[in-house]
Amino acid sequence: MRTVARPTSLIAALLATVGLGCGQLKLPVDLALEEPSELTLELPTETATTSLVGGVSTTIKADLGLLKLLGALVGKALVANIQVDDVLIAGTSVSILGGFINTGTICLFQDPEVPSSGSAAFNILLGTAAFDMSLNSLLAVTDPVLSGLVGGPQPFSQDVSAVVPLSLADLVGIIAGSGGGLAITQEIDTVFGPVPIIGEIHVTGALTLASTDTPPSDPLLDECADFIASLP
Repeated sequence: MRTVARPTSLIAALLATVGLGCGQLKLPVDLALEEPSELTLELPTETATTSLVGGVSTTIKADLGLLKLLGALVGKALVANIQVDDVLIAGTSVSILGGFINTGTICLFQDPEVPSSGSAAFNILLGTAAFDMSLNSLLAVTDPVLSGLVGGPQPFSQDVSAVVPLSLADLVGIIAGSGGGLAITQEIDTVFGPVPIIGEIHVTGALTLASTDTPPSDPLLDECADFIASLP
């Protein structure tokens, strides 16, 4: 017979996890792109796609005192602040103008001058989580010729706003450090440029970031990390 956990028992587990509702919670949460993740690049002369790997590292800060947790049982949302610690996403090289221009690896990374942040509201009774984040990123290509034409890394910011299913069991698991349970899907529809010789690039796609206990790793990410470290 399958046993279904009751909300009160899960609240008890949550209390135990955070130290019997002792107050502030500071929780690192890694979000990785689900595979496959692709963006479509619509150029004046052609359409291309790039496959993406990587993710976002965050720290969720919340007041999980006893009164806050008890309030969650009657429908009050648990509100948290989101600190974005790092953004690192890499895309496969794209050939443009019949191969006359190649982007090299495409790198999206945190703008060191403009912090990224956000907020979340967890509604335990509804089993939902509402997220609002501003990812202030820079976009760069590793091909030195195209990078020179573009003028180096360029702003490529995105606002993430989504309401997603998240059960109390998933929330307890994330706090306990077991990884999965949270998935945020964001539609991308923006224009980048104009880029010299190429023109404006219409970027579209749907990307899903899912919580993980294993930060993403890939040779493309290593290449982007080395490239970013080499920037003046």
